Amino acid sequence: MEKPFVLVGLSPALGRVITMDRLQPGEVNRAGSYLEVAAGKATNTARVLRELGQRVILVSPLGDENHAHFRSLAAVDNVEMDPVLYPGRVRWALTLVDDNSSTEIVVGEPEPIPGDIAPLIVERVRSHLPGAPACVVAGSRPPNIPVSVIAAIAGAARDAGVPLFLDIRGEDLLEALAAGKGAPVVVKINEEEYRETVARAGLPGPGCELRVPEDLSPFVERFSCTLVITRGSAPVLFADSMGRSGMVPIPPVKARNPIGSGDTALATLALRFVQGIALPKAVEEAVQRASRNAEFLKPGTTTGP
Repeated sequence: MEKPFVLVGLSPALGRVITMDRLQPGEVNRAGSYLEVAAGKATNTARVLRELGQRVILVSPLGDENHAHFRSLAAVDNVEMDPVLYPGRVRWALTLVDDNSSTEIVVGEPEPIPGDIAPLIVERVRSHLPGAPACVVAGSRPPNIPVSVIAAIAGAARDAGVPLFLDIRGEDLLEALAAGKGAPVVVKINEEEYRETVARAGLPGPGCELRVPEDLSPFVERFSCTLVITRGSAPVLFADSMGRSGMVPIPPVKARNPIGSGDTALATLALRFVQGIALPKAVEEAVQRASRNAEFLKPGTTTGP
């Protein structure tokens, strides 16, 4: 049996998506529908990989008060888990969708995850790396978890020869890029996250906005990585250390819930990369699938609902 993709998410969430005909501030707003889902960037990415027919193992900290509910929702999507439990509860993330205007409001709880579980998280990830097709680290790092965890996981993956896919930012991304050796790294982030990271790294960059793939060259050359930058409705830019670069336009869609579109792109990139698909073609498919995700209420899906 093939080994699973290893997904690492330090900020899981129980997601609830609520729709209404029209969101009216100051009034009682009655829900038209709602759904609950195991969420967070890594969880969404794992769900898309499962839709693409891949085995996954998701390593995440989960609060012992409601971890069973999170795991039951993950099981609905056939996402296998290796959770690290801590005293507390998984946060809730509430998304309100106005079906009339496509307005969206997202409310997320704080993440009181204790830092003393950090070594156990690294240990669990290490145990799943041998033979894995890829390791994906996605999402924010809770304040109590030290950045050294990101570096340890990234270094372990690269030293084990496992391709590393990252959707993280700033200090976390720079620590991951500096850790380990021997395996390629693919970074998929949005333009705001890229700017934050470039500023922290002291790299030269465009003053106002990214315009062409060549704007990514200083980052790609410094870190010898593949870089894919999403920019909202503007074309996606990509470049790698082998000199391949380009841009892919975003197809027009009627979006219902764009949350999870970046995670859908990340899952597609990870799979096609390990399958040896050429970078331009992989990015094109990632953009198409990400756009498809936005048509559904459930984050991290191309099949619905």
